[in-house]
Formats: sequence, structure tokens, C-alpha cells
Amino acid sequence: MLCINDSYNLPARRAALHAVCGPPLSAGQRLRALLQGRPVGSPRVPIVDTSSAEVNALLVATADVKWANFERTSAGHIVRFRVLLETWAMPFHGEARVERTAADRCDVHFGPHRLSCAGSPNAIEGLVAYLRP
Repeated sequence: MLCINDSYNLPARRAALHAVCGPPLSAGQRLRALLQGRPVGSPRVPIVDTSSAEVNALLVATADVKWANFERTSAGHIVRFRVLLETWAMPFHGEARVERTAADRCDVHFGPHRLSCAGSPNAIEGLVAYLRP
């Protein structure tokens, strides 16, 4: 699972991010997706666990809640979250599969990668709606 420090507007890091998940959607593509009932961004939900030891080490770096936002791109998704004063981005190619594990928890699968999210039932329902194909 690739995790990129996206705190600063560095073209090389943005290029590496978009090389995996494709460029961001244009304004017209965003509007078209919204009219089709496919939100471009998700509600913020806390990430509680992942299948990556590197990302889990970031998650336990502080006791703060790690709020994450999912963003749809032209060929995948970007998941952004903050640790201390840094913004981290995880690019994923392709579609995601979501599995509800409880009313306030779900697992999001991007191929072999897994992100476990928790939050209010409304936030989880919003995330499930965002990930619906």
C-alpha cells in the first residue's frame, strides 16, 4: 500500500500520486458524476486499521482520531488522512469493494488492500453510498 506525504504542493509527489490512480476529475466530470448520483467525495470517517504495517504505524503515532476522506479520480480513488501536522495520501487504482461489519464499521477493499473504518451509522452509510459502483 503506497502512502505519500501530500502536505506540500510538490509536483513530483503529485505526479507519483496520480500515476497510480489517474488525474483528478475535471469540473465537467464532477458535475456529470453528481448528476448520476455518484458523489465525488465521501463523508469523513475515521480509519481504525489497515492491511499495511507502514500505515498502521502512522495511525498509532498519536492518539488523535485519524479522519479520512475518499476522493474519486479518473481511474481510482485517493484516501487522505492527517497525522500530527502532515497530510498523507493513499492512491488506489480501480473500484473498491465495501463490506459492512457492523452498523458503525466497514471494511473497504482495494484489491489486496484493506482499510477498516468506523464512525456514526450515517457516516458509514454515506461511505457505502460513495463506494457504490
